Amino acid sequence: MKLYLDTADTTAWDELMPTGIFHGITTNPLLAVRAGLDYPTINWTDMAARARDLGAAEFYAQVYGPAETYVDWAGKFYEAGKAAGIETIVKIPLVEEAIRVTPAITALGGRILMTACYDAKQMFVAKTLG
Repeated sequence: MKLYLDTADTTAWDELMPTGIFHGITTNPLLAVRAGLDYPTINWTDMAARARDLGAAEFYAQVYGPAETYVDWAGKFYEAGKAAGIETIVKIPLVEEAIRVTPAITALGGRILMTACYDAKQMFVAKTLG
């Protein structure tokens, strides 16, 4: 089993990642707001590098805004991970608008995670999308 630290609060990262319990860090727009961050202005390369420096093996970040911007967000996340030397996985909400752009995101070559899955039926869509 792998555990992930689910927050954008870097103070919590500093405190909890050194315990060695967590495999990686995952965040999303709501968690960023809770941490007092403005999601569109976050320096994702710095965030990914900080996660790496604290021992995270993976860094998850969720696309933001309207679905037509998701491919650009995904590209930004993959580039940030590459620059920081950590695998970055793009989180995509499992809703129709996002499902429609998921093939374009997977064409970028990075890993994805379908998130906000609240019904067993959604699993079939996620599985089909890889």
